[in-house]
Amino acid sequence: MLKLALLGSNVTHSLSPLVYESFFTRCNERYQYNIFNLSENELYEQVSSLITLGYDGFNITNPHKFSICKLVSDRAAKVTKVGCANVVKIDMHGNTFAANTDGIGFIRHLKSLELPLINNVLILGSGGVVPAILSELLAADIKVDITVRNMQRAAAVLSSFSGIGLLSLRKDYNLNMTYDLIINASGVCLKDFIPFIPNGVLKKANTYYDLAYSKAATYSVDFALKSGCKYALNGVGMLVYQAAYAIEVWTGNLPSSFDIASTLLGLEDFYVCNL
Repeated sequence: MLKLALLGSNVTHSLSPLVYESFFTRCNERYQYNIFNLSENELYEQVSSLITLGYDGFNITNPHKFSICKLVSDRAAKVTKVGCANVVKIDMHGNTFAANTDGIGFIRHLKSLELPLINNVLILGSGGVVPAILSELLAADIKVDITVRNMQRAAAVLSSFSGIGLLSLRKDYNLNMTYDLIINASGVCLKDFIPFIPNGVLKKANTYYDLAYSKAATYSVDFALKSGCKYALNGVGMLVYQAAYAIEVWTGNLPSSFDIASTLLGLEDFYVCNL
C-alpha cells in the first residue's frame, strides 16, 4: 500500500485527497493520504517522521515549496532551476527526491483545452507556483510579463530567469499591450487588481486563468468573463494534472485519464463567455 501525505499550512480543506482518491480508485491502487498542517519550524521534523514511518512520498505546498529543497537528498533538474518543489519521493533506503509537477501540470492542462495560440502572457503575482509555470512558458518561447507588489522580492524569486518584463502594480502599463492569457497567481480575487490594470487589458485578453479553485476564484472567473475575456479557467484542472504527474514521480506510472476535474465537489474548470 502506498503511504502518502500532504504537508502545508492551512491545508485542511484541500481538494488533493479527492483527486488522489479518484486516480487511485480507477487503477485499484491501495493507498493512504494524510494531511499535516505545520509551520516552517516543524517541517524538518515532519519529513524525518515520514521517512521513519515508511512513507513513499508526499506533496508539499505553500509556504514550504522553497524550504523543502534544502531538506532533500536529491532533486530534479527542474527543481534546481526554479528553486521550489511540490512533490517528494522517498525510496526504500529513506532517501528523498524532490520534483516539481506544477509547471507541467499547468501547461498540459492548458494544451488539453486547445485554446487559440498563446504568444503573450501577463502573470499577476510572483510566488508559489509561478517559477514552475514561468519555466514552461519560457521554454515554449512565450513572452511573459509579471505584475508584482514587491519588485525586490519578485526579483529575488525569479533571479534565475531572463527575458522577463517585471511590471510593478504601482507603475504604468503599456496601454497598447494585448495579452493572449492573463494568469492570476496572486491568491487574491481579480477584483482587487482592477484599480491597477488599465481599462481594456482584460477586454483585449483572450483567456483568463485563476490558479485558485475556491469560491473566490469562481467570482474572479465570472468577473473576467464580464470584463471581456472570451475564456476563463480556475485551478481545478491544473490541480488534477499536477497530481497525475506526482503519481508518476511516486510510482513510475502516469495515469491514463485526466477527466476528473468536473467531478470534484461539482467544480467546473473551464468557462466560455456567452455575452
